[in-house]
Amino acid sequence: MRTGLYSERIRRIIEDFPVGEPFTNENIAGILKKEFELTSENAELITNNKLKRMFDEGKLGRIEKGVYYVPKQTVFGPVKPDYDRYALKTLTMDKNEVIGYESGASFFNRIGLSTLIPREIEVVSNNYRKKLPESCHVVVKKPPVAVTSENHRYLQMLDVINNMGRLHIDAENPEEILNSVISKNELDPVRLAGYAGKYYPQKVLPKVIDIIIGDDLT
Repeated sequence: MRTGLYSERIRRIIEDFPVGEPFTNENIAGILKKEFELTSENAELITNNKLKRMFDEGKLGRIEKGVYYVPKQTVFGPVKPDYDRYALKTLTMDKNEVIGYESGASFFNRIGLSTLIPREIEVVSNNYRKKLPESCHVVVKKPPVAVTSENHRYLQMLDVINNMGRLHIDAENPEEILNSVISKNELDPVRLAGYAGKYYPQKVLPKVIDIIIGDDLT
């Protein structure tokens, strides 16, 4: 009787997820554990069995092990998850902790250094070994040091400075843009310079100092 109750509850939980929105075994198991006062092991076992059965029956799609979504057929074909958004989320956050950040040409475009919109999104992440879906347009790279909630903005800015000679820039005022980003994110110039000297190529620190004191980067 209880098995049927758990199964029905899982089905109703899944009905509340938007079509194509990824969810994990842990999402469901956490709800079961709390509502039915189950152990973590039992909640996970019940959830895993139910979701696998629904996947085998074609009622769920699967992105990777333990990550599912509700599929839907339309006149334009099946509705699939936004793999890029899923990758960005899993590569940049682990629960409430920051583990990665956007970098490269896509971030240049985001902050206004370039008008070019790249096909791929570059992410620097502690989870750089993660295998991404084949249809994903995210490229993941290893960070110079472990990314944390405290340092990710600093590393992101230093990546920009390090890439300035390599990536396209068509903004008329790159220095003003960088100073604006530094100010907006309340980055400590001394700490920024410290990270540059410790984790980045030698060319980066002088550029950081030029930006801080306002020298023309062009």
